[in-house]
Amino acid sequence: MGALALYKGGTALQAGAAAPFRADLAVMAAGFVVLSIWSQRMPSGATLQPGLVFSTAGIFLLPPMLAILAPVAGLLLFSRGRRRLWMYPVLIGQHALSIYLGALVYHWLTPDALLQMPRMLPGALAALLVYATVQLLITTILVAVAKNRPFISQLAMAFREDFNWGTVGLNLMGVATALAYRHYGYWSLILQVALVICLFQSIAYYTKAGIWQRAAWTDGLTGVENRAAWEAFLKGGGREHSQRRATLFLMDLDGFKSVNDRFGHLAGDKLLREIARALSKNLRKDDRLFRFGGDEFLIYVAHGQENDGFVRERITWLVDQVCRTWSDKGFRVSASLGIVSLPQESDCLREAFQMADARMYAQKEWHHQITGHGR
Repeated sequence: MGALALYKGGTALQAGAAAPFRADLAVMAAGFVVLSIWSQRMPSGATLQPGLVFSTAGIFLLPPMLAILAPVAGLLLFSRGRRRLWMYPVLIGQHALSIYLGALVYHWLTPDALLQMPRMLPGALAALLVYATVQLLITTILVAVAKNRPFISQLAMAFREDFNWGTVGLNLMGVATALAYRHYGYWSLILQVALVICLFQSIAYYTKAGIWQRAAWTDGLTGVENRAAWEAFLKGGGREHSQRRATLFLMDLDGFKSVNDRFGHLAGDKLLREIARALSKNLRKDDRLFRFGGDEFLIYVAHGQENDGFVRERITWLVDQVCRTWSDKGFRVSASLGIVSLPQESDCLREAFQMADARMYAQKEWHHQITGHGR
């Protein structure tokens, strides 16, 4: 490390000189402290902190053992009064490990530690990848334990819900911050802090907007999409969806009222959740499941030309399996299905829904005549 050369204003400063290191460390620590008052809870349960920009900047400005000290003060300030005492060393250790490994990778790939583009770019990107990966894995473990979720499920949720171009940009800002500070001095950090705050506020706004939107489109009981989501589905691409080869199912439970009356609403709620869970587990990513209202579910399944009959059989079988399971427990319950093929029977999704609704009620009436509990 003693041979590393740092560049400031075009003048090489040997890493053996302690003063520049102490100044850099103080600047990185101060930047993290200033930004530690902001944070954003991400959909997966992890917390995003804009001060991490100065942690990643420390990877390029400081040797590994000093880089791990930069976030300590900011983390203590951010966590004050929010966590149990044993979480402080865990949180600090998480950041220290990720920063240390990132710095090792950077100095290994860029032995002279020259902060100059594009020569530093391969090492910087590799260091950020290592840093972000370690952060993600440790955060996933901590949140999975706290939320009692499987690690793989939590990891998938983090990728699906938290990862976006804003979070990528926040990590890349660490490179920009290091370059600006090394070549333009302390005043450049004022601009960097302002840019980080603006970027972070944008991420926080769109993250919250996304959470609110998902909440507005999610059924609180079953966790599947609700009627508002179906209306948005129609408005967002109703004509396009109608032109795709697909099957639309409208399902209504027969005898559901008697379940509520005889066994209570908690039993009815459990039945609805079990049906939603069974269908969700067996639908593909592009399929859509909506709780349309009460005990009615709407299923949109896109498929290839040859799969229409198979899709009908699969969905019908899934519904029958759940109803049979509950019937074995003493609950007299079955389901009426209205099924429409797109675009063969209709090239309008709203019209297809009306056809499915009419067919579902016709089957429901037939069930009532046969079994006496179709309504």
